[in-house]
Amino acid sequence: AKLATGDFAEAASRFADLEATAANRTDRMLAHEQRTIAQEWASRGLTFVHHKDVPETLSHVPAKAVDHRSTDEIVVLYTNGVFYGIGSGITLAVLTEPKTAAAGILPTLALTGASIGTVMALDAGRGFRYGVPQSIVSGMYVGLESGVAWTVWHNNRRGIVELDAKEQGAVIWSLTTAGAVTGGLLGHFIGTTPGRASWIGSTALWTGLIAGFTAGAIAEKDDPPPAVFAATGVGIGIGTVMGFATASVVSPQISRVRYLDVGGLSGGLLAAGIYYAIANENTDGKALSGITALGILGGLGTAWAVTTSIPEDRPRPRDADAESESEEKKSALSRMRPMLVPSSTGAMMGVGGLLD
Repeated sequence: AKLATGDFAEAASRFADLEATAANRTDRMLAHEQRTIAQEWASRGLTFVHHKDVPETLSHVPAKAVDHRSTDEIVVLYTNGVFYGIGSGITLAVLTEPKTAAAGILPTLALTGASIGTVMALDAGRGFRYGVPQSIVSGMYVGLESGVAWTVWHNNRRGIVELDAKEQGAVIWSLTTAGAVTGGLLGHFIGTTPGRASWIGSTALWTGLIAGFTAGAIAEKDDPPPAVFAATGVGIGIGTVMGFATASVVSPQISRVRYLDVGGLSGGLLAAGIYYAIANENTDGKALSGITALGILGGLGTAWAVTTSIPEDRPRPRDADAESESEEKKSALSRMRPMLVPSSTGAMMGVGGLLD
């Protein structure tokens, strides 16, 4: 009974007594073997844990790839890679103003393929570390949100020259790209989890929205709109720093962060919807903005309280076997080479290599 309940030290003592007082050789051997097992488990500090109590992220850790990205996060990265490629194509079209549909569509398809191909190349060989794909996605959205907030802020200021569509597209695309690259590098070199990376993206988003809605609620009626968008941009920056500073302390599973996102979205929509239904034609924009901010806070708080039972997720240790792999197997990207091919009208640029 002591062995079955995990009290290995006491079980070893009881089995020693049984071994010493056994009436026959069979009982003595049985007691000896069970004492040996109990002593071994006690000396190693082992204990029994019910399978349902094992964190989800640890219950399916591959034996030789503990620091390897999860299937969920690489699917998310591929999906957002498609969005990034389409966005890059749209930005290119805005900058170049193509004269035909083919001149606008074909580069977009090529850039989307290049985006997916880059993800494939980076994930070849040893592949991404745990949490890095989500770091790229979170960084991409932080950059996108910042770009949108600050370009709209700039264009709504009085007495300045507005950015045209080309300049806005260039700024937003540049910040989006810089965010994705920065997120990936930080995730790789510092180490992270999908939940921590997603936590930083969510704190940036919700802090920015709450700051923007709050600014809309307290701004004077004659204030220009830039105050709202400036507050949103500053909030995104503050939220990013807060998320980065608290990620290792909270260390949530990505499922908990998604519940928090659903809570914030639901809380904001519910509060705004109820107010609008009650006020009807007497809806006040400032009141609506403030109530939406309170709804977001309430939704986030409720989701946080409801998800406290979800266990934490911690960075996975680097696997010694994976670290000792040969150089050519670490990443297919190391076997890629840039190419410049001259043509009659100019030149073609690309990359060449071999994927596993």
